Amino acid sequence: MSFFSIIENLGICLGIYFTIMVLPWLFTIFFKNEEKDDNKALFLIQESAPPPKKYSYTIELNASSKEEINEELFSGSDKRKTISTSEKSKLMEKIAKFDERIEIKNIKNTYSQKNYSEVIKLAIERLEIWPDEIKTKTYLLRSYFMENEFDKCISTAKEILNIEEKNIAVMQFIARSYHNLNDLENSLAWYLQIIKHQPNNLDILFVLMRIYFNSEDY
Repeated sequence: MSFFSIIENLGICLGIYFTIMVLPWLFTIFFKNEEKDDNKALFLIQESAPPPKKYSYTIELNASSKEEINEELFSGSDKRKTISTSEKSKLMEKIAKFDERIEIKNIKNTYSQKNYSEVIKLAIERLEIWPDEIKTKTYLLRSYFMENEFDKCISTAKEILNIEEKNIAVMQFIARSYHNLNDLENSLAWYLQIIKHQPNNLDILFVLMRIYFNSEDY
């Protein structure tokens, strides 16, 4: 066997040995490094991604409500004793229906029908929203008077006088209410106060004459 043949056979054997022993080892190292790189990349992705949100139904509902319904609308809903809702359109619909029911025209028509107890209810609800509305307070005090709730009539009338000091018609309701409560002293005092503003008011002068006559103050 020649020298070159020996070298050739030795190369073949070394190639076979390298294939069997070295390549699997190199493959294992390469695979592990690639797996480490993949894990590292996955870790970086997970680390950079924002944490998942945890939602509470109540919190999200309230958050939605605040975006659509401002504080003024919530306040209006509270004054009208309207159940709050997260949907602005439904809340506004409820408020519109409530306001339609307590319109001053509706209160006036109800008073004309002599349904005084209903007038009282509607007027009180309206005054929760517009507390200084004279016309509504007037319907209220008149209804109190017709329902013989004279103390409440007097109280409501005095509220009006805090706004309109010289409202003669309101003063007359106070005087008449005191008279119906058999409080002639206060009744007389209010009739005299009316005469100071309207000294030629024949109706009030006639009432005063009757009071003096019945009390024998000739």
